[in-house]
Amino acid sequence: MPEIDRSSISVFVRGEFARKALQTPFANNHAKRLQELGEQEIARYGFKKDVKYCFEDIPGTNNQSALVQQFTLGSGGKWLAADVKQFVLGNEKLLKYYEHNIDTYREADALLRLVALYFRHVPHLISSTE
Repeated sequence: MPEIDRSSISVFVRGEFARKALQTPFANNHAKRLQELGEQEIARYGFKKDVKYCFEDIPGTNNQSALVQQFTLGSGGKWLAADVKQFVLGNEKLLKYYEHNIDTYREADALLRLVALYFRHVPHLISSTE
């Protein structure tokens, strides 16, 4: 399979959504269900069921927020991650997720499917807390 330009994969999220998600508590049962859906999604790519959505804590608390800090394929150090602290401190307009160790289209596609799955489910949960 051909390799890809490692600098070509990034995901940008609007700052308004990221700030809202960062202030919204995310229940463990929702996180667990998202993990299960993610595992099902990437099983088609042959990845083991060790997908991880790593959620950022709500600032100043130990409570998990609805904002994902890192989307991980599991073993092999393949992920998309955001520097949430820099985003908040810099009052940025966009939150950027950077790739790490993504070498093939298969890996990129699997990660982007995890991102898409998150954005299919989480915005509804955030808006229902208003």
